[in-house]
Amino acid sequence: MLLHAVQRLVRLAPGATRAIWERMPAPAREALSSAFYPVAVGPRGGGFSLDVPADLARRSYDIVVSRAMPREGAAAEWLSAERSSGRRILVAGDGSLETCFREEGITDGVYVADPADTAERRETARGHGMRVVDRSSPAATFSVLFPRVSVVIPTHDGGPIVSACLRALLRNTPWPGLEIVVVDNGSLDATRLLLETHAQRDGVILITNATNKGFAVATNQALRRASGDVVVLLNDDTAVGPGWLSRLVAHLEADPALGLVCPVTNEIGNDAKIAVDYGSFDEMESFARLRLFEHAGKRRRIETVALFCAAARRATLERVGFLDERYAVGMFEDDDLSRTLARHGFSRAIADDAFVHHVGRASFGKLTDAQYLAVWRANRRRFEEKWGVRWTPPGAAKRA
Repeated sequence: MLLHAVQRLVRLAPGATRAIWERMPAPAREALSSAFYPVAVGPRGGGFSLDVPADLARRSYDIVVSRAMPREGAAAEWLSAERSSGRRILVAGDGSLETCFREEGITDGVYVADPADTAERRETARGHGMRVVDRSSPAATFSVLFPRVSVVIPTHDGGPIVSACLRALLRNTPWPGLEIVVVDNGSLDATRLLLETHAQRDGVILITNATNKGFAVATNQALRRASGDVVVLLNDDTAVGPGWLSRLVAHLEADPALGLVCPVTNEIGNDAKIAVDYGSFDEMESFARLRLFEHAGKRRRIETVALFCAAARRATLERVGFLDERYAVGMFEDDDLSRTLARHGFSRAIADDAFVHHVGRASFGKLTDAQYLAVWRANRRRFEEKWGVRWTPPGAAKRA
């Protein structure tokens, strides 16, 4: 009886529901979370927009090479070519890994291991959150050290917020050969003009829809267009921090059974949310940089990865299928994809050493509470009918 009364309150008065929820003691919140979700519990746009400057200098990717790596012949030519490209090449001698990784402030980099390197040395590099790639031959080229990565971003009336997202992405993602695919999902404002500027200036691949086809359809369009071996689903209301992509890729490379991994963030409806203490873009970068060193290489298991920012191997998504397009407008695609991955034996995780700022509900925030709740309830029903289960709010993450 009490549960029905609470659910009726949620439907009829979302604003009052939220006010009551905020005054409840913790035990009551835990007991009634399923009834109050999502209006009081789920993402409410509690994040804030960051002013991302337009003239940010782009970062470069660093390469740390083993002292044992040959310095003559083809290897010497490769190292020389990479230095001329503007990337730093650091040579890691015995006992200098700490210097190379932390004191040099490397947020994006790869450790090129020589066959003579010990397993302990490789693990030391991984313990600093570094990607570790074995040099397959003296003639190894820079391109073979990096899988092709595609970042896909659907947007609808994103305007300045998606433009800020792209500026932060270009600054803090010095990944060689990075591909960015944006879908303008029937925007009615000036979003398309902004995106056309990014396409001409920054090489962003732009797909345009005449109408809003919903999150899943737009994301799948981008995934089909993307050419990356690794794909990242990224919301338009995000600003990525230093080292975010290299850390997500490092976790995927470290565990072949990992199907989907997301960073931690300031605003989301599950255990990927952490407390933050910044108020500007510069402060966010400093916060993210400190965190990636303090939590280097750490990740936690989680049942459902929220798709505000999530990385996967393209081959994995092709095996299990892209996003299910039955969830009209959006919501529950993340629950659905995570359950699908679990059915195929893939784990899901939160990368504690990668941080991405999230505003939250930038698109859905345009809906009233009642409209938002109606979409949420309809898609919850679709999810439960498909899987034959009763949906429950996100549970606690478990340590990997």
